[in-house]
Amino acid sequence: MNIVEFTQRNAGIQALRGQLFTASDLPLRKVDFSRNAIRRLNMDVLEGLESHLLELHLDHNLLGNNFNPSFSFSEVAKLTALQTLNLAFNHIREMDVGFLATLISLEVLHLEGNSFLAMPTPALKGLDKLKVLTLQENDIDIIKKSALLETPTLVFLNVSHNRIVNLEVDAFMELSELVTLDLSYNRLANLQGGTFNGLTNLEELDVSSNFLMEVPADALKDLTKLRTLVLHDNLIQVGQMIGINIDNLIQTLGGIVALGPMVNIQHLDLTRNNIGELPTGTFRQLSGLRILKLAVNSMRQFHQETLWVPELDEEGLSDVLICFIVTL
Repeated sequence: MNIVEFTQRNAGIQALRGQLFTASDLPLRKVDFSRNAIRRLNMDVLEGLESHLLELHLDHNLLGNNFNPSFSFSEVAKLTALQTLNLAFNHIREMDVGFLATLISLEVLHLEGNSFLAMPTPALKGLDKLKVLTLQENDIDIIKKSALLETPTLVFLNVSHNRIVNLEVDAFMELSELVTLDLSYNRLANLQGGTFNGLTNLEELDVSSNFLMEVPADALKDLTKLRTLVLHDNLIQVGQMIGINIDNLIQTLGGIVALGPMVNIQHLDLTRNNIGELPTGTFRQLSGLRILKLAVNSMRQFHQETLWVPELDEEGLSDVLICFIVTL
């Protein structure tokens, strides 16, 4: 029986000697040195694994500390079969240009919990198969238009829990295959028209726990396949409701921008905002809506017809009714 996985987690390891796997000649598929105290990796430490290693986990270590904030490890570059690389929760601030370019099979890259001040665009060049990129819990403050040019194959992107205050127009233009985008727990106060241009296959968008007072229809116009829109814990107010409209047919009802015919929306979460009024028919055109969450807002007047949605299920409706009772 062949051994295909080697794990030494929580072992207090501070250094790895060279040629660690050379003599064993094991067809390892996964190597896990996470949750140790490794500061750097010696040369040849992964020698012998180049052609068959699929997963390398180095998360929760001390890589890229204050003495070596730029992470570059030539041994990783030789792992041409690698599909998953986990460098999460280290101290990496930047990565060398083209550092990962030879990882032609890489699909999943975990970089969360590091010290990145900007998107590591130069290091992502050449990752033509990358599907998942996680960058939450860093110190990124802006996503520029060119930040994701090198990763057009992404289907999942998480940049939550950063310090993002600005998303440039067309910042996601190249990500036509993206399905899930998490921007929660940042410092966004507004979204420009065209912010989400190009995201024609996006199904889940989370912009919760920011400082948004409105979500302009122009920012969402390309999101024709959106199923879940999460906006809880923002500052959305009366008169500045969300404009969801794929045909640019925004209507105004009582000073509130109506929700247009985005028929694929199934889950809309507006919990814990400052919404004080919902005119009759606000959600009428969202024919696919199944869960609507409006709890903990400021509504003082309520029209039963406001919540008329053909397919709304009991779970979503219960949130609305609880909100109505509590806030009266």
